Amino acid sequence: MENAKNEYTLFKPLPDGLALVKRIIDGETFIAEPFESPVPEEAELRARGAAEAAANILNHENLVSLNTEIINIPVAWKNRPEDEYWPSHIILWDYCDAGTLENLLENPPVPRSPTGFLPESLVWHVALGMLRALQWLHEGIRDVYGVEAETGPARKNFYCCRRVRGTTPPEKDWMPVLHRNIKPGNIYLQHPKGIEMYGAVKLGDYGSCIVTGKVRENRRTPLVAMMVENSAFQYPGWDPMANEVEAPLEVLRENLFAWKENPNSRDIVDRPYTAGSELYALGEILYRMMRGRKLPHAERCILCGCDHIYRNETKKDHVPCPHSCFAAVNVDEELGDKLADYSAGLRALVRHLLRVNRLELVSASGILDMHWKGYESWTRNTPDGRTYRDIFNDIWVRRMNYSRKMGLRPSQALRLFTPGENPETVFKDAVEAAKRDADAGVVVV
Repeated sequence: MENAKNEYTLFKPLPDGLALVKRIIDGETFIAEPFESPVPEEAELRARGAAEAAANILNHENLVSLNTEIINIPVAWKNRPEDEYWPSHIILWDYCDAGTLENLLENPPVPRSPTGFLPESLVWHVALGMLRALQWLHEGIRDVYGVEAETGPARKNFYCCRRVRGTTPPEKDWMPVLHRNIKPGNIYLQHPKGIEMYGAVKLGDYGSCIVTGKVRENRRTPLVAMMVENSAFQYPGWDPMANEVEAPLEVLRENLFAWKENPNSRDIVDRPYTAGSELYALGEILYRMMRGRKLPHAERCILCGCDHIYRNETKKDHVPCPHSCFAAVNVDEELGDKLADYSAGLRALVRHLLRVNRLELVSASGILDMHWKGYESWTRNTPDGRTYRDIFNDIWVRRMNYSRKMGLRPSQALRLFTPGENPETVFKDAVEAAKRDADAGVVVV
């Protein structure tokens, strides 16, 4: 980058030493953060994982991503003297201009009712976005989508195509990452930029993340860490960072197996924190979006010692809490037919997530695979689902409009692409593919 002044404009200061930066070529807005590069202690690097691995994960469409780093190039403020510069070392992050999910839950656009709370389309949007983010963090796998032209006359229509979901192979030598702070305040939202109903949903705040520092040989290898913070364990005065205990990976896994034999044998801060813990935290968030209230503690309450959550199979053994801290919740009943505003597929997904707390071999990719048909059924068979549009639809329509302008047939644009891929690249590739077909005498219908 030879001259950053020609590419970015700093136009709005923010609290905490941050600023908003606008990319001149397309008007895209980013958050600018002054960058300092102190040399950390070796022990800290080992405890937190390799810095390179941590940086490599921040390039996913459902993560607040690191866009670029500008080093030793002054960037001038808009409408200020040329000699008034901001610090020359800056990092650019995604700007989530629609706030956080916590903001939305605290100031909801709709009232809560016995049959539901926030729209199903928004719940699916958050659920799929966060599952994709966790799939990337835990497994190094991305979702990819292709399209199939419908049979018959629809093959001649640019817009009558069926979405097909797939995944990339896991990244080679991927070192799994646990976020350890999945909560609505760390789920960031952007405004829509095209025909999509909602803007991008992104998981952020990496202050509690831990890179395991060890390649996960296969899905049977336990992914485990100590708990830092989870909404199910917060109480007045709870200081998660003060209670964090560092331990070698082997010790953590031994802790996991000991806890599985006797769940009450470990203090809450010594219990294993796994991929299942993060998926359960997502389930808590989706439950709150659907019911309009938080779930009580996932395990035996640290305030009163009672169990506040139970299921149909444990209903007969459940002992009501004599205290007044939380009301008991049967999640199977709460997420049953009484939630008539939501499809059976979505309710099944949330019930599944609320059954995986602390499980070490459960995976976000497996849950996506299992419940994708429920999402497809909702989009095809319900009025709200049929009108729902996401970023895939936006990119697809832009691509089809461009293809029509270039004189391409619909099937010449049918290929896999990753959500968030630059539409210009997609269009260029489609045109080049069409030219190759023409040169080879291939007739595409």
